[in-house]
Amino acid sequence: MKIYQIGLMALGMFVLSGCSSQHKLVLNSNPIGAEIVCQGERIGTTPITYYQNEEQAKNFSLSWSDIMSRCSANWVSGYSENLGSAHIEEFPGGLVLTVDRPFGEGYEKDAQYALQIKQTDLQIMSQAIAADAADRQRRSYNYQMQQQNYQLQQMNNNLNGIRYGY
Repeated sequence: MKIYQIGLMALGMFVLSGCSSQHKLVLNSNPIGAEIVCQGERIGTTPITYYQNEEQAKNFSLSWSDIMSRCSANWVSGYSENLGSAHIEEFPGGLVLTVDRPFGEGYEKDAQYALQIKQTDLQIMSQAIAADAADRQRRSYNYQMQQQNYQLQQMNNNLNGIRYGY
């Protein structure tokens, strides 16, 4: 599995231009949620993001055509598409490799699964935002309490000064 991951990441080094030593490769599917499998080994569920540096790309041992012919995107409906049918989009600092699932039998099931993934991602993001907002509110409350305590301490010091004459 590691050889395929390194090989997939190495694609960026052959196609990308520029001076950056860190590159990004995104394996995607449409609809999302397809499992990427290379010779029976599960690589992950799309979208998958890899980061590589120039040294990693120099050390890979499989050709791109080898990877493309031996890896596939497999959707929950059972439909499978070889990565050789993927299209590649280049962007500054990386590549996006997308495998499109044709319409047909089982597409609705795959699209529904993709929707569930997106909804789960949104729930996780909403929970993180809520937790962050609660943390900010707690920190704001703590700061206000510290300010009030400081003011009370100053008032107490002033009263003690008046009371004891200093």
